[in-house]
Amino acid sequence: MNANFIKAEDRTKLNRWLRASAKLNQHRIFVFPINDYWGIKFEGSKRLYRKYRDKSEAIKEAKKQATKRHSRKIIVQNDLGLITSEISAN
Repeated sequence: MNANFIKAEDRTKLNRWLRASAKLNQHRIFVFPINDYWGIKFEGSKRLYRKYRDKSEAIKEAKKQATKRHSRKIIVQNDLGLITSEISAN
């Protein structure tokens, strides 16, 4: 018997789990440095939302947008793209 074979019931559970986990990852807001500014970008968007001179201003606006858009997390990144902090928006 093929070792990679997945029963239909297990495949259905897997699909439900994948859909549920994808929903949990939606609605994140990213705050990251871009040249001499701090940018805000929404998950799934190709465009930058806004730029700020100060990191704290960018985080403050990200919190406002998180409340407005029912976002779950704000991800703050450094210039290498590594996550430095996660802020729960709830």
